[in-house]
Amino acid sequence: MALIELKVNGQLRTVEADPENPLLMVLREKLHVDAGFSCRVGTCGTCTILLDNIPTRICLLPVSEAVGKEINTGEDKWEWAELPKEFGHW
Repeated sequence: MALIELKVNGQLRTVEADPENPLLMVLREKLHVDAGFSCRVGTCGTCTILLDNIPTRICLLPVSEAVGKEINTGEDKWEWAELPKEFGHW
């Protein structure tokens, strides 16, 4: 376990977690942030969030790879017309 600082939806949050835990599970279980999940193998796209404004599937992404990046889960933030075109391919 380690203390990990994440910037989630514009707010700095600190959480104690294993750096190899999937970002999805840390967001949902430790920070109680609404983030979708379904397949848990990275194929369906339900877990897609914006990580540094890049659509990213986070069910398999280690939380350590999100440190220092802007995590935007879309909670009351996104206007669908403003999303990058790449998001529509998933």
